[in-house]
Amino acid sequence: GFNKLVQFYNREGTCKVDKLFIEDDFDLGQWVGVQRNNRVQMNIKRKSMLDALDFIWDPYAEQWEYGFVQLMKFKTKHGHCRVPTYYEENEFRLGSWINTQRQQKKNRKLPKNLIDRLNSVDFIWDASAYEWNFRYLMLQKFVNTEGHCKVPESCKLESFTLGQWVKTQRKNKDKMPSERKEKLDTLDFIWDPYAEQWEKGFDKLLQFKELEGHCNMPDCFEVDGFRLGTWVGTQRRNQDSMSPERKQRLDDIGFVWDALAAA
Repeated sequence: GFNKLVQFYNREGTCKVDKLFIEDDFDLGQWVGVQRNNRVQMNIKRKSMLDALDFIWDPYAEQWEYGFVQLMKFKTKHGHCRVPTYYEENEFRLGSWINTQRQQKKNRKLPKNLIDRLNSVDFIWDASAYEWNFRYLMLQKFVNTEGHCKVPESCKLESFTLGQWVKTQRKNKDKMPSERKEKLDTLDFIWDPYAEQWEKGFDKLLQFKELEGHCNMPDCFEVDGFRLGTWVGTQRRNQDSMSPERKQRLDDIGFVWDALAAA
């Protein structure tokens, strides 16, 4: 068995033998497995002979070390440990390896010394939480620059589709963790852009009435770039489907529901 392993090593340059591998009709993979199982009771001479071939006593530890090295290469190249799920490095499925570490930690199967090593390189254990916080910082950057949280749906920030992310947060409002909702509220996040737009139109209509003394205006009327005439026309068309609360607010300021009759 040892001679067959030497033959394999001379040809392949490694002792990484698949457990089902056969060398010249000899079950070399099985034989390698037996040597690992017999490591404790094996005599020193045989152990030394195997060590001289860089024999892999623990293939799982060896695989882990290789994965960690690939992670370090990724971090050196990209400056972070945000490895995409399907990312490969030198034909090694690093994204899959990353996911395995997370799962083993979650199941309490990952040794503390390995957890500590990953923590030392800022390993991301909760990818979902990290990605959310990363995108939140993008929104915060938008607010700091623009002074508001009115993100257009088509908005992109540093190649990130911020507008689409904002739209997703609105859809997920009811099932979103309270701490995330609170963080968005600190930025005056607009959960209902349609309600926000309605309130803006109502405020503009109030301003118009204070100046003109009535609520009737041409369809093309604009104030401060806001198409108030169009907004008024929309309220008239939506009269039957409008909430009683909104309808009452408009009635209270003398809203003109029939423009022709008013004329």
